[in-house]
Amino acid sequence: MIEALRQRLLVLLRIPAAPHLPPGEEATSTVFRADAAYYRLRLWAWILRQGVAALGLVVGLLVLHALLSHPAPPRAAALVRQAPSLFVALETFAVLSFLVQLPFSFLALRWDYECRFYVLTERCVRIQEGIWNFREQTFTLANIQNLDVRQGPLQRLFGISDLVLRTAGGGEASREQPGQPPSLHEGSLKGLGDAAGVRNHILAQMKRYRDGGLGNPGDAQPQGATPDLATAAREAAAAARGLAKRLSP
Repeated sequence: MIEALRQRLLVLLRIPAAPHLPPGEEATSTVFRADAAYYRLRLWAWILRQGVAALGLVVGLLVLHALLSHPAPPRAAALVRQAPSLFVALETFAVLSFLVQLPFSFLALRWDYECRFYVLTERCVRIQEGIWNFREQTFTLANIQNLDVRQGPLQRLFGISDLVLRTAGGGEASREQPGQPPSLHEGSLKGLGDAAGVRNHILAQMKRYRDGGLGNPGDAQPQGATPDLATAAREAAAAARGLAKRLSP
């Protein structure tokens, strides 16, 4: 039932249930998700937020009960007693809203993880993420200038890290800031269990690409370069399969 609900939601929001593979590169594409530890980290953060919200509701109920039952109410209690039903209704609404949002926020968290895909090909890196705010980014190997592995304290505890890609024009000023639109020059493969391995794989693909073996079909080759495209493709596919096995949760 939950899976059927997810499929209907994806259709309604026009979000693909599977990653978009670049045309012509389906055979050599490596598709993987964030590590399972990334989901556990976000789940614990969700539990903490819900716990804080629940604690706030309990404190509110206790304060409201104390104000309504105080034998000699102070000024604040007198204000509550003037319209007790209003404050009770507000507190009841808050409790019901909290209980109703629990399953929906949990499912949104789970589905966001399941709909997060990373695609590595011979020519590009593609990031597909989001449920309510769907986002798809494609970075060609020719344009990638920096590959940074980032790991915060909590990520270190869960054994995961992020791999940040930056292209031309994506310097330090392009890093995403709260409240600012996402940078078009920067993308992040979040929650990787082997970010260093993915980084090395992308660097190897970039080297092979820039050595002249994996350009576009119509690109001119440098003088003296006689790459064996079939051999390069087979090597890339083998490396991609090995990487996919290491990244499998």
